Amino acid sequence: MNKKMEDQPMNIYIETFGCTFNQADSQIMAGLLKEDEEKIVSKPEDADVIVMNTCYVKHPTEQKALNKIHKVQKQFPDKKLIISGCMVEIDPEKLEKAAPTASWIGPHRISSAPEIVRSVL
Repeated sequence: MNKKMEDQPMNIYIETFGCTFNQADSQIMAGLLKEDEEKIVSKPEDADVIVMNTCYVKHPTEQKALNKIHKVQKQFPDKKLIISGCMVEIDPEKLEKAAPTASWIGPHRISSAPEIVRSVL
């Protein structure tokens, strides 16, 4: 735990798209963030940071994730956005265009979720 005792826990919302691997990755990230004394919330409006865990294997899921990324940025422009999952590695150019101010967590870096969440704030 690198956090100072006086720091307030951050509220983090995680939304997952796609396969069971993504579901598991989201659970791992949530567990790591809870261990780091952050709070996982069930609604994006309650969050300081929104994590979108993307899947990019099937086109409909890709489109659903991209549409949700656009919606979240429009609906919550003051919240920090982190994109995780396969989209980060498979199509970084499209991700850069879709969410130029978002931070990224690649699928092989989910153990870094607490550090990345802290760094966005």
